[in-house]
Amino acid sequence: MRQALLDLDYSDVYHFAAIFNENPHDASLWNAALLAKYENLGSPFQKSDWDALLGHCMAVTDTPCTVFWRELVDLYPDAKVILTLRDTPEQWHRSAIETMMHVFDGVYPRHPTLLQRVFKLFGPPPTEVDRMHELLLKHYMYKDLHTNGVQFYKEHAEEVQRVVPKERLLVMNVKEGWDPLCRFLGVEKPGWEFPRVNDTGSFRRNWGVIEGWMWKGVMVNMGKTLGWAVGAALVAWWLMTYARGLVGMGVAGLTVWWCIRDRL
Repeated sequence: MRQALLDLDYSDVYHFAAIFNENPHDASLWNAALLAKYENLGSPFQKSDWDALLGHCMAVTDTPCTVFWRELVDLYPDAKVILTLRDTPEQWHRSAIETMMHVFDGVYPRHPTLLQRVFKLFGPPPTEVDRMHELLLKHYMYKDLHTNGVQFYKEHAEEVQRVVPKERLLVMNVKEGWDPLCRFLGVEKPGWEFPRVNDTGSFRRNWGVIEGWMWKGVMVNMGKTLGWAVGAALVAWWLMTYARGLVGMGVAGLTVWWCIRDRL
């Protein structure tokens, strides 16, 4: 949907990807909004706060914007709302599991494997984006999407259609193409096909590239850290061989701790 709106000359259409590619500092603002909404920490966002965060956009899509859809509908009464539906709730659920939950289960596992523990130990330090992901996993649909995703989809669709005035709402399946969207927005239909991007296959391929770069960083960090650890082990061997054993063990232990202290 983001690409379709961009094709219709809606500039700065907000999307989850915008936090990574265009506005990484937005994550701290989203965290403040999430903490206020779900944990009563700080003040709930007012219109001035949303203007500061999203005021440059002509449209907003995707998480985390959808977390606050009711607040945005109320604060911007002239805004139109587009609810996109799949052929079936099960189809949407399967897609969500194979895309976003594939990422979340790998990077933020509830029961990490040994390999995932290695990634966390030697991977990049946590960022505001990581904090945002953790809050979404704790409070939003992702917390139980595996078991309750279909029900969430149904309840969300029903609530949007119940709350949003009919004259402000378009319910559509992207398979319908340009016609319903352009009629609703009152714009001319483009001369090219409706965009179909970010499907499951392309999402998984793009994530595979990102994941590969992340693991390269892990390998580099492991090499740097364990290289020092190997040096410390050689020092320990020399000390235990040519000096008092307990002294050597103590010095070696301190040396290894010094090398990996930032990773613990």
